[in-house]
Amino acid sequence: MDERLEKALEFSKYLETYNNQRQILSKQFLNECVLYHNGGKFTIDRNLILYTNTGNSDILIDDNNNPIEIQDIILFNQTIKKQYDNAVLKYSSELKNLSKNKEVSGIIDG
Repeated sequence: MDERLEKALEFSKYLETYNNQRQILSKQFLNECVLYHNGGKFTIDRNLILYTNTGNSDILIDDNNNPIEIQDIILFNQTIKKQYDNAVLKYSSELKNLSKNKEVSGIIDG
């Protein structure tokens, strides 16, 4: 096989593997941003953090459009910020490790 063709095929495999691993990391991040509280399911994002930071409401609409009473909105806000920050740090670290690997085997083993 021509060397250029072989390198192109190898790079194509690398990109496919890299993109697959990146999608897996993204899904893991989203899963780590889910909080079950008082019978409700909340996906933590910046909007939820900002909204709860105001502390004006003790009833939130969860992911399933159910109103969920929050007993202590300040504690809830602290909890979701901590969980979100941990998920972002882990996601960032794992993406950096993924980007360091320049071979398919390094990405999979990474």
